[in-house]
Amino acid sequence: MTGNKEKTINDDFQNTAHGNLYCENQASNMGESLLPDSGKIEIQVTSSKIADTIDEQNSKILVYKQKKLKKREKISQPCGKENMIYLRLLSSFLCLFVVWGILYTIMEKEVLPGGKLLTLILLLAASYVAGDIFKLIGLPKLIGMLLSGIIMRNTGLYFNTKDKDVYSNVVAIARQVALTCILITAGLELDAKSLKKLSLVVFELSFIPCIIEAIGVAICCRFILDLSWPWGMLIGFIMGAVTPAIVVPTLMSLQKKGYDSDNKISTIVIAAASFDDIVAISGFGIFFGIIFNEGSTLNKIIHGPVELIGGLICGIGWGIFAAWLPHPKDNHVVAKRIFIVGGGSLFFVLGSSLFGYDGTGTLASIVSAFVACICWKWQGWSPSYNPVKDVFNSLWIILEPALFGLIGAEIDFGIIKMDQITQGLFVILGGLLFRAVACTAVLLTADVTFKELLFINVAWTPKATVQAALGSLALDRAKGTTPLIQNNVEYGEIALMIAVLSILLTAPIGAIGITTLGRVLLKRDSIPVAQSDHT
Repeated sequence: MTGNKEKTINDDFQNTAHGNLYCENQASNMGESLLPDSGKIEIQVTSSKIADTIDEQNSKILVYKQKKLKKREKISQPCGKENMIYLRLLSSFLCLFVVWGILYTIMEKEVLPGGKLLTLILLLAASYVAGDIFKLIGLPKLIGMLLSGIIMRNTGLYFNTKDKDVYSNVVAIARQVALTCILITAGLELDAKSLKKLSLVVFELSFIPCIIEAIGVAICCRFILDLSWPWGMLIGFIMGAVTPAIVVPTLMSLQKKGYDSDNKISTIVIAAASFDDIVAISGFGIFFGIIFNEGSTLNKIIHGPVELIGGLICGIGWGIFAAWLPHPKDNHVVAKRIFIVGGGSLFFVLGSSLFGYDGTGTLASIVSAFVACICWKWQGWSPSYNPVKDVFNSLWIILEPALFGLIGAEIDFGIIKMDQITQGLFVILGGLLFRAVACTAVLLTADVTFKELLFINVAWTPKATVQAALGSLALDRAKGTTPLIQNNVEYGEIALMIAVLSILLTAPIGAIGITTLGRVLLKRDSIPVAQSDHT
């Protein structure tokens, strides 16, 4: 109807204009001398009317188009301000609803109330919401995600993964997929130039505090929890990693406010934190293999070095292969590189677990991503352009609540004794004490002030990502062994409990400590960095 109305207005306007212009042209052809003065006046009046008609019709068309545009804007206008939390949550719930709808058409009863698949979807949603809430109040998201899993498990809203069925396998594999994503991201974010230019202090901070903390935790586990030395060292290397996910953003926030403007402390802490994770993961893999390897004593002794060498060889080889293929000029080079690096790393993680060499897969994932990233830069990608890393960062948005929520859901307070929780806290504090002593010993020979030394010790405490990723692997493996060894299952549950407790204890304390003590212990410029950038 509106289209016909606009067409009618235009047709009337064109007919009137053509008719008047025809009369005027005929009069001109006859010669102005043949027209009386009254005729000339009439032609002028007619021309004026034509001009008025044109203006009138144009204004009507303009008003009509403006109304039409306003209707379109009302329909397509975003509902709210940019990046509001309720909009993010609503859009996420819409995505989950679509997933639920698709799964319902395929599996029906499994996604209805009482179905285990619906429980997994609800856990994912609860973890995502809890993470956003904790981020809103200034705490790490993963704490909220862990707590959501713990609450659902201990209120009966989450099923027991000790039951051997397809869903327990899905949960275990989902955690390994999330671990693979973390390892790839860590490898892609390693800076080769920083690695090449590592000072002695950074090198020592990457290795000595992690190893000393692992030994300290093993001693505490042996004499407090009565665990074996291999299990104590495995838990020690789970505890030995510092999480860049908390350290890096809090340090960057301090720098924007003018603290540590020369980047000396930030460079030391951030560079060492990345390699500290690699040391912890490698050490974990070695003792994981020793514990679950059923061969002779000699095989157990050489199992760790074999995993280490195998992980390096597989990682370097696959990284070079990912640089050779596809060709840099391939039309789908980004998609293929994502699949080769991601699929290859997942194959290493799952395959090494299948053959009992779990440490090989974790190390190979980091190394392959690191080597491939170096080669891609040599082939023309700039340091700031890496779409493969962007994709894995986006994938982590989905996997993060799944990983941490599922980790929290493994904590069952019904089977954990209160004295074990108390003992676990003493183990964590003992490990942190060993780390502080080692860190201080390393920094005594460095060019840092006493206040900076104290700050680095505080920044060197938060535990999070690696603990969540590795904490459940030993328990999953213990549950999957045949015949089932009950001691390993119990020790695996203790390892997971300590990993979760370390996150809940050190992550908020570390984040708040870095932010608060950084203002006291670090030097500050008169003009904050955030302001000086604009001047």
